[in-house]
Parts: sequence; C-alpha cells; structure tokens
Amino acid sequence: MKKLTLLLVLPCFCLMLFPSISGAIGFDGFGAKVAFIMPKGPIDNAIGFGAVATFGSIFSQIAALKAEASADYWGKSYDSFGSTIKFTSVGVNGTAKYYFTSGGITPFAGAGLGITFSKSSFEVKEIPGFNNASNTSTDLGFHLCGGVDIPIGTGTKITAEGRYTTGGDDTFQIIGAFVVKLK
Repeated sequence: MKKLTLLLVLPCFCLMLFPSISGAIGFDGFGAKVAFIMPKGPIDNAIGFGAVATFGSIFSQIAALKAEASADYWGKSYDSFGSTIKFTSVGVNGTAKYYFTSGGITPFAGAGLGITFSKSSFEVKEIPGFNNASNTSTDLGFHLCGGVDIPIGTGTKITAEGRYTTGGDDTFQIIGAFVVKLK
C-alpha cells in the first residue's frame, strides 16, 4: 500500500516543484499496445499487452519533448522436469520521448522510469508433499526506447518501438501501439 501511495503522490509532488511542466502537459491521446517480450534469463519469449496515454510537451520551450504513460502485462507458464513454472509481470511506466521531426512519419528516442510488480511460482507435480515456492517483488526500473510514429488518418497513429528495460525483469521488447489522438 505504501508503494501505491508513493506512485500516486510522486507525480503531484513533481508538478508542485516544477509548475511550468503542468502548464505544458495536457492529455493528448490514448491507445492499446501489444509487445513481443524477450526476457533476460531462463524465461522464454512471451506476448504482452498494455495501455498507453500520450501527453503534450513536457516543457513549453521544447515542443519536441513529450511525455507518455503506459501500463503493461505479460506472463509465461511452462512445464519443465515434472514441475510448472509461472511468471507474471505488471509494469507502470513514465517515458519522455524526443521527436526528431514534426508531421508525417516521426522518429523518436526516449527514456523513462517504471515500477514493475512481478510474481514467480514453482510447483512440483511429481513429488507429493513437496513445498511449492512463490516469490513476489516490486522493482524500480529504467528503460530506453526508440521508434517511429506513423499517422494513419485523422486523429489516429500507430507506433513501432523497440524498448530495453532494466530493473526487476530485464527485457527487450518490440512494441506495436494504436493511439487515438484527442488534439
């Protein structure tokens, strides 16, 4: 509960410290995304899903630097040597993206912070009475991304993005998103 409170209070605190940010940022659009997840370690590749919200410029003086928030989910379950291994991950991310051009196909690069809530469990089916194990963790992470926004009509765009995430579950992701723009 403390971590959730921190997650809600931290953005408000930042807006109080840097009031010029609140004047520039405005809700710009929302959408859904799907990702091909390639985790570091023994977990196999997976498909993830999420939601994205786009915002306006972070600073009014730098119109090309924009904010984005997203929530992601992915999981993997597999059997190995008579046991079942399950892993799930939920991430909440804030990203600053710099757009190199305006209008048309727009390439970008970005970075951000995220909080990852993950759970892993290990269940042995073959040995009666064996204690099964599970582990939950909450981790703060950092991510780098790059990609391109492609307009597909009035008020809509698709995004193709590559993202490397550290903290909790280190992954490389290939993301496709569909965003409805409100402005």
